[in-house]
Amino acid sequence: MASHTNDMKINLARRKVMMAILCFVLLLTGVLAYGVYWLFYDWSRFKQEFIAEAASPDGTYTVRAYRSNEGATVSYAILGELIFNKENRKSRKIYWQYREEKAVIEWVDDDTVKINNIQLEVPDEVFDYRSGIKSFIEFFIKKEKINEETECGIWHKVCRRPY
Repeated sequence: MASHTNDMKINLARRKVMMAILCFVLLLTGVLAYGVYWLFYDWSRFKQEFIAEAASPDGTYTVRAYRSNEGATVSYAILGELIFNKENRKSRKIYWQYREEKAVIEWVDDDTVKINNIQLEVPDEVFDYRSGIKSFIEFFIKKEKINEETECGIWHKVCRRPY
């Protein structure tokens, strides 16, 4: 009987240790996930200085521009945000240009906007200085293209052939 109670105590201690380890792992995973989100996806940390705003002719959209200054070693960047005035939708990032300090926003028509001479069809296109103009879905679902001749990805550093 004494051995049975000792086994129960040992099992209870093991459960407590396993629960503590599980809680620690879940907490660490949550902190790391938030860190990745903050570092790569949190738009609010880039929106530092509001500099311009323009509504579409029919009032469906508003584009707001922000200047981001990340410090002495990094140039200014202009960030554009599309706001849906007539729908209850979350705003979208539609424009990111590096090494610019001003934003000139002009509406060509109800669904076409020019930001610093970059023309975008809203709400479907986005511009990122690193990749150019793309559709909203194409921008956030990046697919690596395969070069059939070398069978390696476009960004693969082993392949030395021009694409």
